[in-house]
Amino acid sequence: MTEALPQSITRPLYMLSLARTGPGMTAAEIDYVAASELPLERDRTGGGLRGLSTLSYDLLFPVVGPKASEYLRNAGFIAQIPGTNSFRITEHGSALLKGAISQGDDSRAVFKLDPDAPLDYIGLLSELDSLDDPLVIDPYFHPYDFAQLVDALPGVTLLTIDYYVSKVDAFDKPKLSATLKRGQFEEALGRLTGTETTPQVIYVPSSALHDRYFLGSNNQGYFAGGSFRSSKATVVMELEAEHAGDRYRHYREIAQAQDATPLEPRTVPASSGPSAE
Repeated sequence: MTEALPQSITRPLYMLSLARTGPGMTAAEIDYVAASELPLERDRTGGGLRGLSTLSYDLLFPVVGPKASEYLRNAGFIAQIPGTNSFRITEHGSALLKGAISQGDDSRAVFKLDPDAPLDYIGLLSELDSLDDPLVIDPYFHPYDFAQLVDALPGVTLLTIDYYVSKVDAFDKPKLSATLKRGQFEEALGRLTGTETTPQVIYVPSSALHDRYFLGSNNQGYFAGGSFRSSKATVVMELEAEHAGDRYRHYREIAQAQDATPLEPRTVPASSGPSAE
């Protein structure tokens, strides 16, 4: 599941990150850089391929490579600048690049780069079994994933929001209205009540959650960028121990606040099935 990040992906993202406020790069420029032997070194005062730089086209040695611009655009790592034919790096692209750099420094990171194959959620969870008293933060969590989550992380506490979840054709998951989403969680909790390590699902205000985290009380944790349920690539990065501990304590406080709502187990089945909000 852990894959090396290809240089054909890293190189153009690196160039775009250094020229975040510049004119961007065209698809042709991105493809040229991706298929070149370009070292990941830049004059940090430079402004992209069109700006001042210690690198120039004379230092690039074209080799055969994929059409990176299409991949980066479809995966959500770059976005077109309105009114132009140039592209800039997205937040998701920045997260992927940061993860690649961290991975190069011997930090662990989990990548799934094929935009035609969504990240295997069960495979991801198998990487996280070292988390103590696990806490999962995911405002977009689909109840159909809950059984796998509990199986991988017994005693897990899931923080999510009272909001609908989208239909996911790739995994046969229906769109659920907020009411049906809650019902699915309550039924799942009902089936698990009385087990050795009973999980929790806690609804918190939507303003309290922004990103996805997998955290443990042992100062271990992971940040997830991108979607697990679309055809866009996803990156999961390990957090530094201090940051993981801070995030864990922060979200534990949110879980225990007055406006947090722990869901109760339901033993009587509720109506279920796809529904629009």
